[in-house]
Amino acid sequence: MTRLRVIPGSRGLPTTVVIRQSTLDDLVDEVTALEAEAIDLTDRALPLARQLALIATVHGPTWSAIARELIGILERQQRRHGHGAAA
Repeated sequence: MTRLRVIPGSRGLPTTVVIRQSTLDDLVDEVTALEAEAIDLTDRALPLARQLALIATVHGPTWSAIARELIGILERQQRRHGHGAAA
C-alpha cells in the first residue's frame, strides 16, 4: 500500500513524502527468500571452506584453526536449517 504523507520540512515548509507500507506477507516473503539464499550460500561455501582447511595446514596452526572455525560455522548453519549433512 502506498500513501502520501505531509511532514514539516526545513523552515516550516511542508514536504510530501511517499510512504510504502509493507504487509506481513511481504515481510514473510522477504525472510523466506533470504533464508533460501543463506542455505544456498552455505551449501556452496562449505566445500570451499574444506578445501581452504587443507591448504591452511601448510600455513600453520593459526590458519588451520581459522579454517576449522569457518567450517564449524557453516556446518552449524546447515544443521540449523536441517539441510545437508555435516562431514
